[in-house]
Amino acid sequence: MLNPQMYSATAQPLRVRGEQFLTVREGMHCSVRVHGLPELSAYGKLFLTHVRIVFAAAKPVPLGGGQSFRAFDFPLNSLSNERFNQPIFGANNLTGTVQPLPGSGLPGPAEFKLTFKEGGCEPRFRRRRPCDKAD
Repeated sequence: MLNPQMYSATAQPLRVRGEQFLTVREGMHCSVRVHGLPELSAYGKLFLTHVRIVFAAAKPVPLGGGQSFRAFDFPLNSLSNERFNQPIFGANNLTGTVQPLPGSGLPGPAEFKLTFKEGGCEPRFRRRRPCDKAD
């Protein structure tokens, strides 16, 4: 979902009922491609919960038409083709596809890449893939 609700003071996503935050990772780059929309690309931080991944841009990125890219919500149960990549040269990254939720404002599936720009990844990402479906 493009631009989910966030706490304005902390740029932290509003909790979904019963949601547990597992980790926050700064130094992230997010790139999202959706057919019919310009590429969404920004630097910021990532929030991992037991039901979703939320990327929050450090600064809003203008999209035109008075809209901006501020955040993106990746529900774990909407992810497919996810892959954790550890290239020899370059930063570790997570790629995949997220299906749009009703009312999300997305016209179709989105291809994404979340890059750990400040080195490595949290041990939590290595122990449990963030894309494992929540129970």
